[in-house]
Amino acid sequence: MPDKTTAVVHNTAEHRFEIAEDGLLAQADYQPVAGAWIMDHTEVPPEWEGRGIASSLVAAAVAEARREGVKIIPTCTYVAAWLKRHTEAHDMVQDDYRRALGL
Repeated sequence: MPDKTTAVVHNTAEHRFEIAEDGLLAQADYQPVAGAWIMDHTEVPPEWEGRGIASSLVAAAVAEARREGVKIIPTCTYVAAWLKRHTEAHDMVQDDYRRALGL
């Protein structure tokens, strides 16, 4: 079973960050828009919950967004909560959403 150190794959064709193992898939989906990614869904199989998988997916997405020079628009509640907890990523949130989240 994966844990928070398992490598995350950026599946650009499907617009998601993912970990696939043993026929299961954890994913953080995004929709690209001009200058940003709308991160709208995060899902981890019940068997993998509590292992830091969702956090690893979002951290990988934020790091890749930083490299690509795009901002994050967090419409997924998990992504929004993750961003609130990680002050080092606040600058990656698109301005209107940063204000809405109180960052």
